[in-house]
Amino acid sequence: MSYKTIMIDVPSPNGMTSKRKARPNQGNSLPYKTMSWEEIKNFPIDKFADEQCLMFFWTTDKFIVEAHQTIKEWG
Repeated sequence: MSYKTIMIDVPSPNGMTSKRKARPNQGNSLPYKTMSWEEIKNFPIDKFADEQCLMFFWTTDKFIVEAHQTIKEWG
């Protein structure tokens, strides 16, 4: 099955900034497993996305370059 619209919030690695020792209100751990950007880029999105799919890809400014590279590699 392929989808014409996909909203995605990838479980990207989320290291601490140099100014913080912990994530605000959460300590150092995330409540879910993360993936490396290489693992995210290798995700088989083509198995889910229609050829004319509209994708909403959530990221933060910290990872805007990696997100853009991922979308380009996904085609």
